[in-house]
Amino acid sequence: MSRAPIQSDVAVIGLGVMGRNLALNLIDKGLNVAGWDADAAWVERNDGLSATPGFRYAKHIEALVEGLKTPRKVLLLVPAGDSVEKALAALASKLQPSDIVVDCGNSHYQDSISRGSRESLQGMHFVGLGVSGGSVGARHGPSMMFGGDHYSWGHVRPILEKIAAQGIDGPCLKRFGDFGAGHFVKMVHNGIEYAEMQLIAEAHDIMSRGMGLSHSEQADFFKRANQGPLQGFLIDLARKVLEPTTTSLDLIIDSAEQKGTGAWSVMAALELGVSIPCIAAAVDARLMSSFWGERQRRASIFGNASADASVSSFTLADLEKAIWFSKICAYMQGFDMLIKASEVYDWSISVRDVCAVWSAGCIIRGAILSMFFDGITDAENLDLLSIAKIRQALMDHQDAMRATVRCAVDQAIPTPGLHAAISWFDAFASARMPQAITQAQRDAFGAHGVSLFENPDQKTHGEW
Repeated sequence: MSRAPIQSDVAVIGLGVMGRNLALNLIDKGLNVAGWDADAAWVERNDGLSATPGFRYAKHIEALVEGLKTPRKVLLLVPAGDSVEKALAALASKLQPSDIVVDCGNSHYQDSISRGSRESLQGMHFVGLGVSGGSVGARHGPSMMFGGDHYSWGHVRPILEKIAAQGIDGPCLKRFGDFGAGHFVKMVHNGIEYAEMQLIAEAHDIMSRGMGLSHSEQADFFKRANQGPLQGFLIDLARKVLEPTTTSLDLIIDSAEQKGTGAWSVMAALELGVSIPCIAAAVDARLMSSFWGERQRRASIFGNASADASVSSFTLADLEKAIWFSKICAYMQGFDMLIKASEVYDWSISVRDVCAVWSAGCIIRGAILSMFFDGITDAENLDLLSIAKIRQALMDHQDAMRATVRCAVDQAIPTPGLHAAISWFDAFASARMPQAITQAQRDAFGAHGVSLFENPDQKTHGEW
């Protein structure tokens, strides 16, 4: 008597690097996985996944769906955009209203909002799941940010918890609201990632051009920094790529690419009315770096003739404090975005939960998240500056921050991230900003009105 085939617990569509590793992670946790890839030649180059016990490769979507336990749970590991749309279209007629499709890619949160509303009407549940950690995280434990309804959360959560990284509050998996919430949190994660990488790049430039330190000496700096408050994956990665045993940075063209999530963060912040200059500066720096040929031409004209060689008063301790100061600012800006978006879209984003989810598995994991997590005691009346360690670090490191910026300016070293951090700090710490004259000018040329201290709720016109 032949045995009935074992039904799969979950399906994975898209068996590239991320999909393959996530499938193996699921199998390791005792789940039976079905897989399908649009590339017909996948089977010939799958590195043995199709022969792995617990894995079933389906030759077509129909076979994939038929062998799934109900309610069916399908994970999409395909590129954002058209590939997601094609996968949803292929599944639409084959799934039941109780089935769940989870988009695990880097989709734009507005697309996830739209898809969630649309798919709920077309007979399936949709989830936008932010996943961070790269291929290693997918294989051994990613950080995951869930955006979907409570029904989907109830059915998918037990599966995702099995494969998630373990952080300071258990599995690095939280629900942040419906549909687009998960991808919004992931977008902000990537924006902060941009900012931190930019700060590291600027520190490297200051140590190279401003202080004349070798790559080996810089690696030692990041190694020491990784033992203190700056401890984190990206700081340690900076150490790694600067070590003499790695490819020399001198051989790499200084043009950084981007996939768009940083720019999405900037555009979303503008729409929400939130200031995130550290993230915006990082995006702008990558854009500037792409004009490599033009920079060579301009460098031949202007050079560094104006640079001041005197940096005797500046130390590596100042630089470390400046990175820490700026990193705090970047994270606070990202958290401001999350708080505002949660209000606007009626999500349930808790900054403390975000810190917990990001504490392991993701690219920006590090000690700073534990500090925010431990310091947030009142999620309802959130004031990040009420966290004593945050407030004290900003107060204590101001002088080092300004010394670092002065050193960079004197050496003609561009530091948009560092400048953005101290300018943002000075702005929110200013009891009075110069925008009174801005509003006066708006009133003078456009009759927009001004608000006076004596009656702030009423607009009046000045005598211009």
